[in-house]
Amino acid sequence: MEEKNINQSVLENEEELVERARVNDEAFGVLYEFYFKKIYGYTAKRVGHCQTTEDLVSQTFMKAFTKLDTYKKGTGSFKAWLYRIATNTIIDHYRKKGRRIEVDIEEIHHLESGELAPELLTDRSIENVKIREVLSRLKEKEQEIIQLKFFGELSNDEIANVLQISGNNAGVKVHRALTRFKEEYSKYV
Repeated sequence: MEEKNINQSVLENEEELVERARVNDEAFGVLYEFYFKKIYGYTAKRVGHCQTTEDLVSQTFMKAFTKLDTYKKGTGSFKAWLYRIATNTIIDHYRKKGRRIEVDIEEIHHLESGELAPELLTDRSIENVKIREVLSRLKEKEQEIIQLKFFGELSNDEIANVLQISGNNAGVKVHRALTRFKEEYSKYV
């Protein structure tokens, strides 16, 4: 219950908190605590490898902290600004490394042996595997849009901010990406 109140408080006072974070590390710590799981989840869905995800999330928050003075109130939400940094960090990672999929050794072992790891046996985990498979069949931009919308829980306007496109264009792209996802999902199941 208390965490919900803290989350609501952060959302209501986000702009004020951002202003305080420009001069106070503790205020940035509150923003970090609030957004860490969201940015981690978004990055993990795009990267897939635990260590790389941790590195990229660290880079994202370090960039946000050092570039906080470039965030301009009124040009979009802090959340969208932070997701844009995360997205650019992921893109930079793939540019440097090439478009290589990284998988943990344990995951490969379970795939090769035909076994599912115990943690993958739940219905929810199996559904997550299906969703990841279907997402991998989409174009990179479609994947990004769906991940921002559903895993990042961004509004169409926030997606527009992250992708630097108009709000109407973001709405159209979300609709098209969802349509493609549904088509691919129906083929998969």
